Amino acid sequence: MVNNEHVREFLKYYCDLPKEPQYAVLLTGLWGSGKTWFIKNFIANHLQQPGRVLYLSLYGVQSFDDIESEFFRLLHPVLGSKPVRILHRLARGVIKTSINFDLDGDGESDGSVSCGISTEKMLERISLDPSQILVLDDLERCSIPTADLLGYVNQFIEHGGIKAVLIANEAELLKHDPGTDLGYARIKEKLIGRTFEVIPEVASALESFAADLPSVRAQKVVRANFALISQVYECSKYKNLRLVRHALWEFDRLTQSLDTAALRSDPLLADLLALFLSYSFEVHSGTVKASEIKKLHDSWSLYFKQNKDQPDPDQRFHDIRSKYSGLHLYTSLTTDAVWEAIFSTGSIPRSDLNESLLKSKYFQNENQPNWVKFWYGMNLSDDDFADVMAQVEAEWNSCQYRLLGEVVHVTGLFVRYARNGIYNKTVEEVIQSAKEYIDQLLASGEIPVIQPNSRPFPFERDAYAGLGFASLEDEQFKAFLEYIEERRREALSSSFPAQATNLLALVGTDTNLFYRRIILNNDPENVYYQTPILHLISPAEFVGHLLGASPEDRSTVAYAIKERYGIRQFNVELLPELDWLYSVADLLRTEIGTRDGKVSSLSIKWLVDPYITDAISQLEMAKPAASA
Repeated sequence: MVNNEHVREFLKYYCDLPKEPQYAVLLTGLWGSGKTWFIKNFIANHLQQPGRVLYLSLYGVQSFDDIESEFFRLLHPVLGSKPVRILHRLARGVIKTSINFDLDGDGESDGSVSCGISTEKMLERISLDPSQILVLDDLERCSIPTADLLGYVNQFIEHGGIKAVLIANEAELLKHDPGTDLGYARIKEKLIGRTFEVIPEVASALESFAADLPSVRAQKVVRANFALISQVYECSKYKNLRLVRHALWEFDRLTQSLDTAALRSDPLLADLLALFLSYSFEVHSGTVKASEIKKLHDSWSLYFKQNKDQPDPDQRFHDIRSKYSGLHLYTSLTTDAVWEAIFSTGSIPRSDLNESLLKSKYFQNENQPNWVKFWYGMNLSDDDFADVMAQVEAEWNSCQYRLLGEVVHVTGLFVRYARNGIYNKTVEEVIQSAKEYIDQLLASGEIPVIQPNSRPFPFERDAYAGLGFASLEDEQFKAFLEYIEERRREALSSSFPAQATNLLALVGTDTNLFYRRIILNNDPENVYYQTPILHLISPAEFVGHLLGASPEDRSTVAYAIKERYGIRQFNVELLPELDWLYSVADLLRTEIGTRDGKVSSLSIKWLVDPYITDAISQLEMAKPAASA
């Protein structure tokens, strides 16, 4: 039997009753359990007569006026039908309605609840046919007090003979029950004749969700994986179909960013869908943040815990992983940064996503680099893994890896397997060998010199080539990454004199580029805005280049120097340039003196004052902050 078949059978019986039943039916269930989908599906299949059902969501409704405005909209097509006036007794002001209770079944009233219903602007002529069904959804999300709302509904049922189906999360209604005679629990005894809990119908809902997806491509993927989606849903334990619908719509958008090759791999799409659903359920249910997704697929962090007897701060992530353990979600398929972008900003880094997917196990072939095969070592047999590891070690020993990202990948993998007794070297030996490898690449210039104010690596800190680094939670591996960063900072510092020479060459040749490089702006060439470098240029050479430039270029350079120190928070770092400015100003003043009586002396004077002197004043203000 379908989960809610007994509910459908009763609703058909209730809606087809020839006489007034004098009670309402309540459908309850947790938020997201599919109550709304269930009733709309029931209406579409069993109450197809036009105008027979008046469906109204009370979500956010503030007053009875709001309800009646919606009634008018719904009733408009049938206002000409033969009416039964159910509210003819309502007058302007406040009416009182009493709901009597027969608690012992002797036919006598044992008490009543009186509910005040404001009707100052209430419509006096709301006409419904007794054959119509009133469906009121989201009762618990209505701002009208529950007692008043149910008293209002009682007018339709008791005095109008209308059948009504109410839909609510009853747990929420009971939670806010004030415990008085006006409380929900007391009124329910009279008004609600039958209560049914709607159980999520995953299979039926999935077919409906799939049909609603904008992309035919996504529809095919979803329909081909109904069983998988149901499994992920059951593993999540959230029992919330709204989460499923939202996730499938977002997955539809994701598929539109996939390359053709990825879309042709059904196993890849199935695994991607399962991962996407599990991450989506956890993020949108509030159990994890987008930035914490990486901890959901880090199956190794559990083994790196130092003290097994102390509470694990990451235990909640292990608990979440255990829910989905039957799905074998061993890899995140793409980088943590891609997942974080998808679930935090909603952006889809298409290039990074597809690069990682096309390097996944679904596209392994003989031409795939050995280090990539090594990265997927968990998917290999023992013999194949041993063979791949031997090939990677041979390539490492012969220094065949010339890209920094590849070196970091292999290092992380060696650390992982050394830590677990699978690689026949110690972690210390792996790290030492890796440091020597880095030093060699730096010495040969094969690791590009980083630009000031840019990322320290030409790859993301946690990934390269679309694959996340292994051993990111290992303290010795993290220290290795810091070693790389420190060595690259040293290489950057060593390169500054040459960079200063290149910057000097722009004075008089490309002063606009000189300006963009030393002033904070959005240009990609804006690399020195908070990096001291001008003091590495000989003041005499700088003045020589400046005086050899055209008057327009001189003004551009002088203005750039003045503006460079206009943002005070950068000036502490730029203080090494202060003495250089003093020297440049003195040389220019000397030049002014040698040209006394010539017009060029005036043009040089205008370079010094206000541009150079203003720059000096701005930078001098940073000296107390630096000494403090």
